[in-house]
Amino acid sequence: DQGFAPAEKMIGLMYAVATDVPNNYVLARAWLQKPGLQDETQVLNTLGTLYWQGIGVEVDADKAIKYLRKAADAGFAGAQANLGVIYYEGKLAPRDLKESARWFQLAADQGNSRAIYNLGVMYRDGQGVPRDDSEAFHLFQRDAEKNRYTPAQNNLGAMYYRGQGVPKDPVLAYMWVSLAADAGFEPSRKLLQKIGEGMTPDQISEAKQKAQDWTKAHGH
Repeated sequence: DQGFAPAEKMIGLMYAVATDVPNNYVLARAWLQKPGLQDETQVLNTLGTLYWQGIGVEVDADKAIKYLRKAADAGFAGAQANLGVIYYEGKLAPRDLKESARWFQLAADQGNSRAIYNLGVMYRDGQGVPRDDSEAFHLFQRDAEKNRYTPAQNNLGAMYYRGQGVPKDPVLAYMWVSLAADAGFEPSRKLLQKIGEGMTPDQISEAKQKAQDWTKAHGH
């Protein structure tokens, strides 16, 4: 199963996501820093991300955290998730897994997909929070079902496969991992093959049918 998700590169506004002109992050930064925009949480998150990732500007830890923290304190889930990544990685700021988990929890409470997933990884691995396979399972399940996040679908299947936080169920394991694989999540392909090696043809057929039914029911 998969570990920590990479940072969301939420660049967002104006030149940062322009479709009719080449991306110009220097102009984006200059525009976003104009007076009157500094109370917009999406703007603050975008500015923080530019300084965090060093896009169109030198990496600046102080400015990145200042902007992201202001947006996060105002309740912007994307900024809360970004701070969770920063404190988890320990590159822009000293590594603090408890602080990372705290920010992920705040973002997850608002439905942020990667925050839910990353919090699940932390509960599964006992990082910054007590290890809790059941909580990890429910977080992956929530993200897999509601947000259709493929790494969460993969990890949900892996937990069914191992019986981690839930009774073993090879059919559901195969179903969830196949959904992730079919959506293009490459790491799922190897796991799917491994799960299938221990299943009967009837079990595999049942799992494939469940995956088809789930896809049909969820509009894919």
